[in-house]
Amino acid sequence: MKSVGHDQIAVIDIGARKLDYESHVYEPLRKHGLAGTITGFEPLCERTDLQNFAAERIQIHPLAIGTGSPEKFHINSCEATSSMYPWNVDFIKKFQGLGEFWTKN
Repeated sequence: MKSVGHDQIAVIDIGARKLDYESHVYEPLRKHGLAGTITGFEPLCERTDLQNFAAERIQIHPLAIGTGSPEKFHINSCEATSSMYPWNVDFIKKFQGLGEFWTKN
């Protein structure tokens, strides 16, 4: 890993999925020259996503971060909400627009 300058920051992103409906979340940092290194972890990244990130000089690993013990990764109908934690329907239905999602596995 290269050294980051004093005026730049290193970003570690857990759940680094790029959303289709917005510009990249790191764009403001890059625009102002603040992003030194960007390393992300996104278990649902596809090969084409990884190639696109590499073209943008962002290193994304197709991995989930957990405790180190075997765990189940819960994939939700809205994949951006997938998590190591199970979907808590009673809690999540309190939020507008999230009550319609469910866990696929």
